[in-house]
Amino acid sequence: MRRMLAAALAAVLWCGAQAQLVVLGDDELGFSPLRDPSPVTEYVTTEPRVADILSSHATVHRPEQRVFDTGAVLGYVTPWNNHGYDVAKGLSGKFTHIAPVWYHNTRGASKMFLEGSHDVDQGWIANVRKPGVNGHAPLVVPLFQISEFGRADWEALISTRAGAAELEEIIAGEVMKHGFDGMVLEMLIPGRFAGNIVRTIGSRLRDMGKQFIFVIPPRHAYMAGDVFDSNDFENLEGYVDFFSLMTYDHTLSTAAGPNAPLPWIQSNVQRLCGDEGDRSKVLIGLAMYGYDFDHSTNVAEPLTGSKYLAILAESKPLLEWDNVSAEHRLSMLMTEAANTRSTIHLSRSV
Repeated sequence: MRRMLAAALAAVLWCGAQAQLVVLGDDELGFSPLRDPSPVTEYVTTEPRVADILSSHATVHRPEQRVFDTGAVLGYVTPWNNHGYDVAKGLSGKFTHIAPVWYHNTRGASKMFLEGSHDVDQGWIANVRKPGVNGHAPLVVPLFQISEFGRADWEALISTRAGAAELEEIIAGEVMKHGFDGMVLEMLIPGRFAGNIVRTIGSRLRDMGKQFIFVIPPRHAYMAGDVFDSNDFENLEGYVDFFSLMTYDHTLSTAAGPNAPLPWIQSNVQRLCGDEGDRSKVLIGLAMYGYDFDHSTNVAEPLTGSKYLAILAESKPLLEWDNVSAEHRLSMLMTEAANTRSTIHLSRSV
């Protein structure tokens, strides 16, 4: 089986950055600190060696300091990677915002419910907020996801003041109860329907002195238009501190291919906000995973870092730089059998 692997090593941060937390740490967390005063860009190359990746993948450049002096860096701590909680503490100095994925807003019997309060860990929050050597501490802004809504529930939420007010009261009450620094809201509906909710919640959080981040989808190849477009951005930017743009999973819309090709990321940002002055509010998504695409079944399976490292260790392939996507690819022959090729693509990471 011939297998091709794409792995990008360059980070795209000219309009902010969002990153899934990587499994790293010191002795307890699993990382080795590199305190070289040289800028981290000196370690980024388009010609990496497999041996260097295998020996240095768990090395963190100056773990107590941010790589970028300006702009926001948001890290999501996901429930499917519990080690991320430790990473958020160990590398908190590199982020401006940490978003634990705790909450789901659901609806039943004509009433809205909030699930996830039991996951709140005040001890962990206190540790994340401890200032690093540079005096910096990230803001804790949990993710609230709206899910399991039927058509009538969505209509009540987006078209009536009472529906938005009910959601606002639930979210604002939870933020105040636990002393969060703000929140991230994810509800994947077209931007033209989100205005009432975003304005209501954004105004309330601003009055409370809290920050508000709104998750928005990119435009994929199979889409006829933008789910969230420049008009939506212009209408809502005054109520939102940052927009979390999900620029990953491009592979799933084009069959096999790069997970987050640079031209696709750029076009999404440019369509969203043509004025460069507005781009400081856009956090681009940097995925810390990839996909293994099986050409015989046309099925794409998620690929994590540990499996990627195992492939590198077993096959020792050569990495090739793709100038178009700004990602790397590699290929190796696993078996001589025909029509059993798979392609693996890994997105860029920081």
